[in-house]
Amino acid sequence: MKVFLSLICLTLCIQTPFATSYEDIKSKSKQVMDLESKIATSLKEIINTGADIYNLGDVTGCYRLYQGALIVYKPFFNHRPKVQTIIAESMEKSKSAEKESDRAFILRTALDEIRTEILRPIKPPYNPIK
Repeated sequence: MKVFLSLICLTLCIQTPFATSYEDIKSKSKQVMDLESKIATSLKEIINTGADIYNLGDVTGCYRLYQGALIVYKPFFNHRPKVQTIIAESMEKSKSAEKESDRAFILRTALDEIRTEILRPIKPPYNPIK
């Protein structure tokens, strides 16, 4: 009987932290998704504003707006390695572009890719406890 109770106690002790942490992760995933939705909306506004600036003839201003957005939002995506790669590669590629207009288009493409990526939901972790 003691062995049986010990096994039940051990099972509950093992399962409880996983159940709690899964619920915490699920809650945090929702918070992250809400934040990323707001960032996606902000990026859309940045893209549109940059296009307006570009069309008014201020190519450098457009480039700098897009560059600033990527610099500001980069720390928010530590949990998304693909987004980190998009940002790093586009920033490096834009530095080597000869024309300011090419730099702006490189970063605009990156912003579009990031929006597409963050609008995809993050898959919740596997919950072994049903």
